[in-house]
Amino acid sequence: MQTKHLKPLSLIVGSIMMMMVLTACSDNNPNKKVDNNIPTCKPFQVISDNKCIDVGTINSIKPLVVKNEKTTFTIMGKDLSDELVVELDKCTSTNLISQSDSMIKYECIPKLGTHGLAIKWRNEVVYSQKISVKENTGKGTIELPSPPKNPNSTLKGVDENANGVRDEVEIELASYITDVESYQQALVSAKAYQQILEKPSPVDRTKALSMMSDVSCQLSNGLFLNKNDNLYLKLTFDNAERQDKYSKFVEALDGGFDSSELANCQ
Repeated sequence: MQTKHLKPLSLIVGSIMMMMVLTACSDNNPNKKVDNNIPTCKPFQVISDNKCIDVGTINSIKPLVVKNEKTTFTIMGKDLSDELVVELDKCTSTNLISQSDSMIKYECIPKLGTHGLAIKWRNEVVYSQKISVKENTGKGTIELPSPPKNPNSTLKGVDENANGVRDEVEIELASYITDVESYQQALVSAKAYQQILEKPSPVDRTKALSMMSDVSCQLSNGLFLNKNDNLYLKLTFDNAERQDKYSKFVEALDGGFDSSELANCQ
């Protein structure tokens, strides 16, 4: 039986709190001629009429995994341009519920499959996100714990239902995932990252690779949400103390690893 491994993760501590930036200023086409008259824009800007225009910063898009029923998508951000438009491929009965400089609410009925949600400014795509749409079987509901009063009271946090995932992480994941089966898979991934907080920091690279092997094997049975912006990292290592614990883990790995260095999953 062939063992499935995840591709190597980008273990960069600074990416934990990284926000999704709207920018259309970079061009990775090596064959394109450089126009010295085009301005160099700052983050959160796009080029229009040879000028840099602020269009805002996106902090989150929810949900990411949904059922094929009427769904409200919420885009949270800062200084969002009133010219931003939200579009989801293969989605019917679209409706803009509300729009402000900090939030856009958009609803539609998505079709099964994985589709692109695009945020456009004057018909130019400035940010895109994949949305996974699952069959609505009508089976089961997502049961959540009560919000913890002091979620940051300890490094490990609060886990009243003892499922290996911090209660506030469970609650936040449910805002991204409305499909029950997908949510259960997401808990597997969240539990894998929580173990980095639960276990003692590895003292050398051998022990760090062993821990990474365990985490990677669990992630192979979990739910992959976003390759560009690891939600699990953001939710798990959400304060300075927890980021420091993750930093020590990364340092023990010498900053990274190759998949061939990981043990086979059992």
